[in-house]
Amino acid sequence: MVKAEITDDTQMTLFTAEGLLRAESRWRGKGICHPPSVVEAIAIAIYCALRYRDDFRKALCAAVNHDGDSDSTGAITGNILGAYLGIKGIPAEWVEKKEMADMLMQIAGDLLIGFKDSEEWWMKYPGW
Repeated sequence: MVKAEITDDTQMTLFTAEGLLRAESRWRGKGICHPPSVVEAIAIAIYCALRYRDDFRKALCAAVNHDGDSDSTGAITGNILGAYLGIKGIPAEWVEKKEMADMLMQIAGDLLIGFKDSEEWWMKYPGW
């Protein structure tokens, strides 16, 4: 077993994930929390992203191979590590085989830049 260095940020993230799970059990009957699967998905995704923080493929495989809401944990883990590692951290064959990859890259770039209240932006991404 490989022991990872536990930083203050890692400790805080794990504490937050644990807190989400505890809060869910207290709030479940009060109608002020998401279904348990949402909280579990976030906690499992955080764990997978931290456990395999430098290996996108291993993190995603761990995130989708459990008995819970695995498609959600995979999506959340992919978002976390995609933001952390960037496109170069995602296996090239996964990126290359995506439909509409050019459009997705453009949207990702626009999200990085942030919203612009301009005619060009509204033509590109019309809001209703």
